[in-house]
Amino acid sequence: VWCWRDIAFTRPEWVGRVDEPKQIVDGCIREHIKLLMGYWGNSKADRTRLYEAKRPLHFAISLISEPCFYPRLPELINEIHNRGMTTFLVTNATLPEMLERLIKNPPTQLYITLP
Repeated sequence: VWCWRDIAFTRPEWVGRVDEPKQIVDGCIREHIKLLMGYWGNSKADRTRLYEAKRPLHFAISLISEPCFYPRLPELINEIHNRGMTTFLVTNATLPEMLERLIKNPPTQLYITLP
């Protein structure tokens, strides 16, 4: 086990359909904006900052399981970069073939967890 996160629900390979990179980025931004909605009702919230926050600048690719299982990871990183955002990929590097594919489309930052 390399990661501090609960891996009880993860699998050692990609399972299920493969979403389009554009669909993933659009969905993440849409959900990010939903998370901000409650702040608009707070009179102490800085409106300028709220408007700025609606456009994310950084995109973390990590959390549960191994993100390098996603077969379209280079395209996802490219989609994010084309929108002017940075990428931060967290991997345990158990899929070196994907890391090799990322040489042409590298993330802004790469974090490799070690045992």
